[in-house]
Formats: sequence, structure tokens, C-alpha cells
Amino acid sequence: MSREIGGYFDAMSANVRASLASYYTQLEDQLTDKHKLAAAERALREREEMRAQHAQTQRTTALLQTAYEEKRAKNRAQHSERLAKRTAAKTRPESAPRRQTAARPRAQPAASPSAP
Repeated sequence: MSREIGGYFDAMSANVRASLASYYTQLEDQLTDKHKLAAAERALREREEMRAQHAQTQRTTALLQTAYEEKRAKNRAQHSERLAKRTAAKTRPESAPRRQTAARPRAQPAASPSAP
């Protein structure tokens, strides 16, 4: 009888081990899939956030570039205007008479005392 009981015990132990192994495998598959799914969703969210951030950066860059170009054009126009005013103030019309300045006499070199 003890052999019979020993056989039943071995069969029951093998059955429990197989059931437990099957349970662990199913549990591992479920958890692994959930973790993989969560990681994939997280990666997708991160990609979407990066796309949105990149798009915002591109819009900001375009706006700043436009503002810079407008300011640059305005500064160039103001500079050209200032130069034109300054040049117009310095130049005189061709018909305007030239101002006569009195010629200064040239300084004569001093005579040397040893000269005959």
C-alpha cells in the first residue's frame, strides 16, 4: 500500500508542479505584456510631446526670424535716412559760390647767421 500511496503522492506533486509552472508562465506573460504595453504607450506619449515641442520651437523660430528681419530692415532704412540727411547737409549745390579764403603767406626759412 505504501508504494501505491507513494505513487499517488508523486503523481499529485508532478500535477501541482505543472499547474504552478503553467500559472507562473501565464502570469509572466500577462505582466510582461502589460509592461511592454505601458512602455510602448509611454514612448508614444514622449514622441508626441517631442513633436509638439519641436513644432512650438519651429513656430517661435519663425516668429523671431520675421521680427529680426523687420527690425533689421527698419534699422537699415533709418541709417540710410540719417546718412542721406548728413550727406545733404555737407554737400552744397553746384551753383553755390565757393567761399574764398585768404591765402596765408608762406613762412620764410630763417636766414642762417653764417650765410654770406
